[in-house]
Amino acid sequence: MQPNIVFIMADQLAASFLNCYGSGVNSSPCLDSLAESGIRFDRC
Repeated sequence: MQPNIVFIMADQLAASFLNCYGSGVNSSPCLDSLAESGIRFDRC
């Protein structure tokens, strides 16, 4: 079975605004749940 790969690119969204990258505000629960269940690239 082939793996499912999803690339999410946002032009004007800094990582510091996302809870999965350390922001204290829960403003992106769907992206946070994807990051929790998948692979997150910290330096790419």
